[in-house]
Amino acid sequence: MKRPLLCCAFCLALLTALVHGRAPDRADNPPWDRQTVTVAGTICEKDATSFLIKIQKESFRVEGSSMDATDLWQQISNEKIVCAYEEAEQLILYSQVLVEGRMEAFSPATNPGEFDYAAYYHSLGYAGRMRQVRILAMQGKKPGLAEWLYGVRSHFEERLYQVFPPKEASILAAMLLGDKAGVDADVKELYRRSGIIHILSISGLHITLLGVGLYKRLRGLGVPVWGAAVAGSILLVLYGLMTGFGVSACRAIVMYLLRMLAQILGRTYDMLTALGVAAAILLCVHPAWITHMGFLLSFTSVLGVGALFPVLQGSGQADRRGKLRRYVEGKWRKRICFVCEKGLEQLRQGLLAGCAITATTLPVQLWFSYEVPVYALFLNVCIIPFMQVVMVAGIIAMAVPGLGIVGTLDVWILNGYEALCLLAERLPHPMWNPGRPAIWQMVLYYLIWMSVIGGSGFYAQWCKRKKMQAAKQLRREKILRVSCIVALLGGVCLLGISRGRVHQITFLDVGQGDGICVQLATGEVYLFDCGSSSRKHVGEQVLIPFLKYYGIDRSDGMFISHADADHVNGLLELLQSSKEEHIQVAQVILPQIEPSLRQEEFREIYRVIAEMDRPPDIAYICAGIGFTGKDADDVSFLCLHPCADGQGSGGNAGSECFLIRFGSQSVLLTGDVEGTGERQLLVQLQERGICNIALFKCAHHGSAGTNSEALLGQLAPRCTVISCGRNNPYGHPHREVLERLAEMGSLTVQTPEAGAVTVRVRQGRMECIQFR
Repeated sequence: MKRPLLCCAFCLALLTALVHGRAPDRADNPPWDRQTVTVAGTICEKDATSFLIKIQKESFRVEGSSMDATDLWQQISNEKIVCAYEEAEQLILYSQVLVEGRMEAFSPATNPGEFDYAAYYHSLGYAGRMRQVRILAMQGKKPGLAEWLYGVRSHFEERLYQVFPPKEASILAAMLLGDKAGVDADVKELYRRSGIIHILSISGLHITLLGVGLYKRLRGLGVPVWGAAVAGSILLVLYGLMTGFGVSACRAIVMYLLRMLAQILGRTYDMLTALGVAAAILLCVHPAWITHMGFLLSFTSVLGVGALFPVLQGSGQADRRGKLRRYVEGKWRKRICFVCEKGLEQLRQGLLAGCAITATTLPVQLWFSYEVPVYALFLNVCIIPFMQVVMVAGIIAMAVPGLGIVGTLDVWILNGYEALCLLAERLPHPMWNPGRPAIWQMVLYYLIWMSVIGGSGFYAQWCKRKKMQAAKQLRREKILRVSCIVALLGGVCLLGISRGRVHQITFLDVGQGDGICVQLATGEVYLFDCGSSSRKHVGEQVLIPFLKYYGIDRSDGMFISHADADHVNGLLELLQSSKEEHIQVAQVILPQIEPSLRQEEFREIYRVIAEMDRPPDIAYICAGIGFTGKDADDVSFLCLHPCADGQGSGGNAGSECFLIRFGSQSVLLTGDVEGTGERQLLVQLQERGICNIALFKCAHHGSAGTNSEALLGQLAPRCTVISCGRNNPYGHPHREVLERLAEMGSLTVQTPEAGAVTVRVRQGRMECIQFR
């Protein structure tokens, strides 16, 4: 069996991940969440505003709790806590401290597509964060190696900000020192959308420059293999300690150490075997890294270079060299042709390596990000060749006094990077957003990927046994490479297949507010409100990720029930970022209220739409207006409020109310309708004979000021969804409303408890799915 060590390492890594890698189930309210906690531990990391402690099990105490430390410890899945502390830089690393503060758990995702902070920090080994920190006691310790390295890093970072403009200094601090905290948010987002965010991480490029560079330099000076290898290894370990041992850095350093070990032992270094051993070692130390996006992308990138790149490259690259020079005469012409051939070959190698990395990491990217930049491959081919120049110039400007002028080169190159990214965004279709793939799609894709690798290896062995002529082998190899590319493209198309579409309504968990998305099986998408008074950036953090999760790049209609912030601020965020996020909104539909009130009521909505490059149409709707799905005749929408005379008041009483019919099943959306508006809605329901509905979106977050007995008696809903915030100051939903719903036997689902509530219609029946 070839590469037996790789197979053993793979099995060990897989076993470790299956046994220990899954995030543990966490109670919604662990006994220490938002409580005053006292704990002792060791300071293992720090920055300007916080420090990280590794806590001691027996010291964990919760103020006012009768549980002992052992029982409390069982409620904590990890042993590190992030402590916010303004004077963290004054603390000494690896000293013992006793701290007191308000402990908070990290927030889990409660909506499809939402970033899961709890799972992310679990993968890093963090149990929670502590605010309002007081240090009760600290056991003194003399500054050691870690403290000295922290001082070196701080000195270098200060030097960067002295030499470079703030924006370029923050980028170089991330590239060279691993400190991403200061990177401008707009720059980070631009790099993410362009697919070059990886250049901000410590990775194999740094290892090649520092470790391999030092090793080769020492060997050139006559230093023995073991001496050069040990020197390079020590430098890299110290560099890793200084920059925080990020996931990618750990992978690169472990692989470098294995490479140096092979050099010392006189063994052949195999990249794939080293990759497998590195994965096994890191997962044994940090099993939860198996769910970390950075870990998976780092390893699959190297896997693509080691396994798929040789297949795409082929074995005939030597035959391409010198072809152009055969047809020219003269010494200088031949030299020019040589340079051109070398440049073209490097460009070809870069494109093929980029294709191999993209093809191998694509499912991982779609699983975590739901979309991929279309032009990222070409951007990386243009950008990566200059990264070594950026790093060398940055190190010289940072470390050598008086040579800051060298950093001018970095400023030019980084500005060029930004210009290229902005240019790529102006090109047509810069982003491909198929949404998160299903597990079966990813499995089939990687089966195709493995068949390409295996088939190519089998063919190479067959040719070797047959002793085939070189020309004939080259022709067949070209056919094989084309077949491999076609197979991989088929796998990409497989990932682009949309999920089995059905009619569904999703009530997003936006906190104290409303957010509803109606998706039809034909692909039409309608948004009904999205806003929150308890969660910040609900459009950026909830609505947009939800749309990308399902591969939605267009909303056929955006219905705004009324202009209160808890119903509209998320939609406004979507409109403001629609160009950058590549999500088109076709039409905004507002309630038809008295014309004299519109300008005041909808002022902010009008302003945001007016500032858009491609503003959507604005329409007004009132009771009696309806429409059917464009390609779904079994779905109809009917507006029941505001009243048709166009003289309705604004605010809650003027909220849009919609009846949506999916065949025989009906859903009523009510916004915040109350008072006069509710009475007008009740009249519409009675006149149209609308009763016994399947699903009711409780008005005004379950307020007792609406949802009267008359309205609920008319509707008699089988299921009621209440959208409100956990522990909100208004007391929603009110006890009276819950009692009314219970008396009529309506199943009640609340977003604070269930998370997002998805209702799907299949074969005339409704099924309710709770995200949590």
